[in-house]
Amino acid sequence: RNSSHTTTTNNERLQENQNLPFRCEYCELSFFNTRQLNNHRRNHQLEECPVCKKTTIARYMKEHIALNHPQANVLPEKRLYKCDQCEKIFYCKTLLIDHQRNHQTKECPFCKQLIKSRVLSMHIARKHSASVPPSDRGPFRCDQCVKTFVTKPQLVDHQRDHVVKNCPVCSVKLLARCMKKHMARKHPPDGGNRGLVRLFQCEQCDKSYSHKRSLALHQTNHGQE
Repeated sequence: RNSSHTTTTNNERLQENQNLPFRCEYCELSFFNTRQLNNHRRNHQLEECPVCKKTTIARYMKEHIALNHPQANVLPEKRLYKCDQCEKIFYCKTLLIDHQRNHQTKECPFCKQLIKSRVLSMHIARKHSASVPPSDRGPFRCDQCVKTFVTKPQLVDHQRDHVVKNCPVCSVKLLARCMKKHMARKHPPDGGNRGLVRLFQCEQCDKSYSHKRSLALHQTNHGQE
């Protein structure tokens, strides 16, 4: 009898959950806001363990390595991703990027209040839903990842995270939104790069580079063609 009651209660909760606006595309669960949905989706994201190559749910990778590979503390530093704003360390870059949003703030387009990026969607849904034009009301899902947003402008702003550009100095590829920080750290104006002119031109195409090393790296691409 108790088992039957428990099953009925769970079914009722599932039915109630299915009626919420933000639905996970991997399972039948739905959520009240995008923060809950995006947090839940991490249960579906898989990462390859850098030690044993076993596939593990991303959010449990740290625990997996701690339990099964205590020697991981001697892994090369390039396998670790440390947040530059706190002491947390991650074993995959996607989790670091997701974590760093906890430190970011954005201006609410309606009340101009500075809000943590991770909860901006929830803030807009609760405080300004009537102010969002019908054509901009979501949910809107990014076609390059699993993130979902309340308004279309939020989606457009988020999609800039996926744009990749080449550094004009060293030609390294990185996210466009990180270019300014990269230039400040790696190529500061007082480091001899002010007014830098591209002097090294590829003989096989029209690309040119500021450093001979960058040109040599580029020319290896022609050798692979």
